[in-house]
Amino acid sequence: MVKIFTLLLMMWLHILPGLLYGQAFKILCIGNSITQANGEHTSYRFPLWKKLVDADIAVEFVGSHNTNQWEAASPVISTVYKGKTFTNVNEGHWGWRVDQLLEGHEDERHKGKLSEWVQLYTVDYALVHMGTNDIFQEQDNSQTIEEVKQVIQTLRSRNPAITILLAQLIPANKPQSYKDAIVDYNSRIRALGNSLDSPLSKVVVVDMHSGFDENTLLYDDAHPNEQGEEVMAERWFTTIKSLIVPLPVTLTRFEAQQTHDKKVKLHWQTASEQNNLYFEVQRSFADSVHFKTIGKVNGAGTTNVAKTYTYLDHAAPVADLYYRLRQVDTDGTETYSKSIHLRQSTPVTALQLYPTVVHNEHLTLTMQQLQPNQPVSLTVYAANGTLAQTINTTTNAHGSITERIKLTGLQGNGLYILKAEINGLQVQRKFIVQQ
Repeated sequence: MVKIFTLLLMMWLHILPGLLYGQAFKILCIGNSITQANGEHTSYRFPLWKKLVDADIAVEFVGSHNTNQWEAASPVISTVYKGKTFTNVNEGHWGWRVDQLLEGHEDERHKGKLSEWVQLYTVDYALVHMGTNDIFQEQDNSQTIEEVKQVIQTLRSRNPAITILLAQLIPANKPQSYKDAIVDYNSRIRALGNSLDSPLSKVVVVDMHSGFDENTLLYDDAHPNEQGEEVMAERWFTTIKSLIVPLPVTLTRFEAQQTHDKKVKLHWQTASEQNNLYFEVQRSFADSVHFKTIGKVNGAGTTNVAKTYTYLDHAAPVADLYYRLRQVDTDGTETYSKSIHLRQSTPVTALQLYPTVVHNEHLTLTMQQLQPNQPVSLTVYAANGTLAQTINTTTNAHGSITERIKLTGLQGNGLYILKAEINGLQVQRKFIVQQ
């Protein structure tokens, strides 16, 4: 009897989003200052709300307060958009670590803690972006992950069928040790999400880190500017929409792999299709927000038989790439798959350095097979790790570069390492100076 009840419950939860679509889903945005924002910024919550309104997805944001940093009013509170009003209700708490969200802040006891806040509302979808302050205060990542686990358990105590959208942290414009800690934390977040995901209460890991440029998308060393808020909002929205809106095509697999000749082969499989006219293959370079259509593959119409599709991207640049599918019905209705990330290896032949033993002449660097007009950062280090020279340049219209490196500024004879960084990918070569 218990097994039958459990099976019926799982079936009900599977069809529930389709039945409720049009009713208000309760969304909790919980985290620190990146979630709350200061008095001059809106956080990702406002552009996310507008995207949900545009998609005719009825939502209600819940939380224990409706203010920004230092209880300031949001610059967009009470904004009316398409007949809907933005309330700014949230669970962002400026400067708080994860343990303080759980136990309360020692200096702000009046604001309460998570176990008290969840008594005020019932959540359908929790958007969780937390842990940045813990890293900045050099707390051990393993401890923070355990605390995030407790946050999820507390949210589930109020609604056992809650869906958790668990974010990998956006980058910070901090010293390298902090950047490395964020990368480590994000890998642990991925593992935590996988371990806690269940049919009753889904945990979906949302990649906020890849393709997020801390040099252009932050207004300080940690907080997103308007463009950064838009990037975060789009990634939250894409995930929410995929969970809420019933899809006419059941996609069971979507993968990308680099071929031996540096092309990209895409594979996807459907379990069933209804009125599926075609797929558009879309690619994004460097982020997962701005996509361009690169190809089209006809669909199978209506079928309950598994179908397999492939597409070869002949012009894929050697870089971090994102792909997604735009599926179009016979009536013109469109839906999007989740994006997938392909980190391509830079070919060994792409970087050539000569001569490798340098006397009084200059050093010549050539690179090929890259994206046209792409920024390239060149750094030269002595064998002891001391930075000797930095050059910022750009590839030409053909995706190649030739750069002469002068020996002036180097630290005398010895071994040196030249590193080239292209869109987050690094290649290095060694050379010896003998004068």
